[in-house]
Amino acid sequence: MPRPGVKSLVVLIGLAVCWVILSRPATVLPGLCRWLDVGEAPACAEHVLVLPGDETYRPIVAAAVLKAGLAKDVLIPETDANADVTDGIKPQTAEVLRRILLQRGIPTDKVLCLEGASRTTFEDATALSAYLETRPQDRVIVVTNAFHTRRARFIFRRVMGDNADRLQFVAAPNPGFADETWWQNRSSANMVLSENVKLGFYLFRYSGPYVWVSSLLLISILWKWWRTVSRQMSLRARSGSENEPV
Repeated sequence: MPRPGVKSLVVLIGLAVCWVILSRPATVLPGLCRWLDVGEAPACAEHVLVLPGDETYRPIVAAAVLKAGLAKDVLIPETDANADVTDGIKPQTAEVLRRILLQRGIPTDKVLCLEGASRTTFEDATALSAYLETRPQDRVIVVTNAFHTRRARFIFRRVMGDNADRLQFVAAPNPGFADETWWQNRSSANMVLSENVKLGFYLFRYSGPYVWVSSLLLISILWKWWRTVSRQMSLRARSGSENEPV
């Protein structure tokens, strides 16, 4: 257990962080998005894995990597069929990704589905780990959105251990927002904040007590700040609608 002095220091640091965020949001908040991005420039590998979750930029970047000759094929995790898929309302995410890759000029025999019924990044990592068991020398370029790369890297390292050294994480553009202004839009703010909360949860679950205290404090600070910003957005929207001419 952390000593009382250490706990007090962590609390003081957290309060200082809270004060800085509230007093200088335009200076501090872009970094809260940028730190999530640990993407790297792609190097040659045998495969490129496109993670489900964004059917716009991720498959386009994966296709560009393949066309550049940096990989031999594209891997797609087989996704779980939800109620909409079962009822025929929409195709599976894996099928959507496959169609986009084909439309981008990737040959059918170069698009491979990993076995399983993936619903989470953990299950994506498990599917890739199983695929690589019989391919001990193969390297993989993992493509996901920039804001998701840090958590994805953490998860793949947790699942694959030393074998994760064979992976590269390449960042696709974030969907519909810029790092410098993400908090000014409700959907992008939800995206960035939820990603930080998820990452904090994983650090809390798999790390020691010092990280537990820091993660809980940061999550509470972000939650309080977002409630304040969300309330201000709602008030501005309500005020704008009331001022519109009848």
